[in-house]
Amino acid sequence: MKTTIAAFMLALIVGIAFGFGVAPTVDSAAVVQGGSVTNDYEAWELEDGTTIGTSVSWAVPNVTRAPEGSAELKFSVKFSPSASVVPGNYTIITTISSGGDIKTIKTDVEVKEYLWAYDYLKAGETYDNVRILDFAYGGQEYGIVKVNGKEVLIGKEDAAVEDEALIRNVSTGYYLATYYPPEIELARLSSLISIFNVSRNTIGQFGPAEDMCKTFLGLKVLPCYDLTTCKLACRASHSEDIGICEDPTLISSVYDFSLGTKYMDGNLSNSVALIGNMTLQSAVNDMKTVKKDLENVRSTAQALLGSPLRYEQTCMTCYAMCPIMLYNMTSINEAITKAGSFYTKMAGAGAGEDFVNGLVNSSLDRIDYSGDTAHRKALEARYEGARNTEIGLTSRITNITSLLSSSELTIKLNSLTGVSAEIYSIIENDSYDDPAALDAELNTLFTRFDRIAGEAGTLLASVSAPYDEMLAQREQARKLMLRAELNTVQGDSSDAQIKALAERYGEAEARRAGKPAENEIGEMKDEYAAIAAEAGGIVGSKPGDTFTEAAAELFNDASLSVGYALMGLAGKTSYADRIGAAPIIPVVGIGLMTLLVVAITAGALTIYVLRHRRNMRAIRKRLALFGVFCAGICFITVMAAVTMYYVIDQSSGPRIWNSFSDELAGAARVSVFMDTGSAMNAPDAGSAQEAVVSCGSRMADAMPGKQVIEYTIIGEECMAANETLTKAQCMDEAWGAPYFYVSYAGANKMDFRSLYETKAAVSGDAEYLGDCLLAEVMRGG
Repeated sequence: MKTTIAAFMLALIVGIAFGFGVAPTVDSAAVVQGGSVTNDYEAWELEDGTTIGTSVSWAVPNVTRAPEGSAELKFSVKFSPSASVVPGNYTIITTISSGGDIKTIKTDVEVKEYLWAYDYLKAGETYDNVRILDFAYGGQEYGIVKVNGKEVLIGKEDAAVEDEALIRNVSTGYYLATYYPPEIELARLSSLISIFNVSRNTIGQFGPAEDMCKTFLGLKVLPCYDLTTCKLACRASHSEDIGICEDPTLISSVYDFSLGTKYMDGNLSNSVALIGNMTLQSAVNDMKTVKKDLENVRSTAQALLGSPLRYEQTCMTCYAMCPIMLYNMTSINEAITKAGSFYTKMAGAGAGEDFVNGLVNSSLDRIDYSGDTAHRKALEARYEGARNTEIGLTSRITNITSLLSSSELTIKLNSLTGVSAEIYSIIENDSYDDPAALDAELNTLFTRFDRIAGEAGTLLASVSAPYDEMLAQREQARKLMLRAELNTVQGDSSDAQIKALAERYGEAEARRAGKPAENEIGEMKDEYAAIAAEAGGIVGSKPGDTFTEAAAELFNDASLSVGYALMGLAGKTSYADRIGAAPIIPVVGIGLMTLLVVAITAGALTIYVLRHRRNMRAIRKRLALFGVFCAGICFITVMAAVTMYYVIDQSSGPRIWNSFSDELAGAARVSVFMDTGSAMNAPDAGSAQEAVVSCGSRMADAMPGKQVIEYTIIGEECMAANETLTKAQCMDEAWGAPYFYVSYAGANKMDFRSLYETKAAVSGDAEYLGDCLLAEVMRGG
């Protein structure tokens, strides 16, 4: 449904700038150029294309829907204090799209300058907290300054109003215009009360309703104050049939009617009297009482409308002694709403005289506070520099004392913060009546502050430098320990040495975590350095590939190349097929080689025998020697094959880091698989999955200059970039180049393979994967 814009409310509220420039806030039916927004607002721009702010922001309001065919829109625009806005009149054009119907609205706004108001702001108050309301009083224009929504100051032109009597008069006028109900509205409230009161005796079928009921019940003859007097009144009215007056339910209803009408009389009379005699000070409490009285009248009227005394043909239990009451409930409801609105508005500001006194006292207090603004601001700027020094030292000292114990640093920091607090207290609380004495006192304190800060900085440097050196040695030891561990298989000669080093490293870590004293830092540095040196020796002592290993690797690669080619001809080329057949192909190759050597040897013997069969006696000796030689050849071939098989077999399982890293270094393309599906059943699945992804990403980042392809594995599903494949398809894509596989597991471990495939498998819990030590090693070279 299309909505036509029929009515707009325009309220101009000017903000405040600090320093150079202007920072007004405009409440308007239009906002300034800056971009597109939501809620059916599309474009904002100045009619003449002028940019009136380098930084513009706005709050898009909620749209309050008026009756069908119209809508009331209100919103704000605020300029940053850096905006160069020239005070003056502007025309703002607003384009609004609603349901496909585009409307263009032009709004005239005035931007005013109130730089003077900043001279009266207190600590912690900025232009973001301030609004200026234009207010006309006695033919003059004033500015009501609100800070955090509360009126605190009255200004005129370019300064605060200092005359107390004028402040009081303007404050009173402002309260009456802003919070106190207008006379015409109070008259309307009284009129609504009167309308209801008159409706109590609206002429109906039997005459004035409430008055006729009193006549029928005898309340016109005798008063009714309790059940006894109400029964007497009933008998007086029904002397010919006094038996009816013995019905206790009837008499109770008569009592309720008598009491209710008297109650409404009192409440209505009291409300009218309070409205007519309200004062500026009593208005809040008076209007609260009026609202309560009218609510009591409404509840009483509703009860009497349902009284069993009424005459209503459809009511079989009613006594039919009174006409139905014709109360105007609409008027009493409207009166209650209006009284409640008046009360809420006034209660927010407080009683009139209290509000006026508060604004007068606040204005005078701020005028006194700003009496020596330049002096205060200069001292605050000087203190700000000292405070920045204090914050920097506090951060650095707190950091270092959380790692080691230094009573001297703690004492210096406490002294520094104590002097800083004393300086701040004097600047904020001094009367500024004696500027020279104030400056002398503060100069002494600032000099003391600078001395303590210098001493603290020197002491901090003397403590933190050795600690940083110790941390550097610790990091070196940590990396070399890991390198040594990665290059050692369980059970070899270095295994026990690495375990001993790990114990020493753990003891050093426990000592560091216990906040060592300053004089212990040098010893810890030396211990970490010794651990690093021993770990480095283990890394350096690891030999490269032996000739046998190189030969085995060459034979393995050749066998696999031939084997995979034959598999391709047979139609088996998938990752699963290749990995399944890989351990068998080299063994078959070894067997074929052995058979080939035996066959050649046997053939050679056969040929030799056939050629010399006529002279067998002469060749027996040579034949025996030749046989021994061939047997030796076969034995050596078999032993070499077994050795190759053993090396290949060992290389296809967990293997030391160097072999893998050598192949990784020469690869242009690398794949990283992040198996987040493995973490789905972890105690904290979300953290575990994040750890898997984090570790995989860190490994990818540790290989600059290479083409790194990242895959995410969830079960048998694989996601690469924006494509979803099967896990098998992704493994096929990665074939032929090194790859990393990161997964969640209960046990922490790393496996490296460099034959059949070049693979690094890292698995462990969330903490282990979060550390991702392999990425550290890769970065460390």
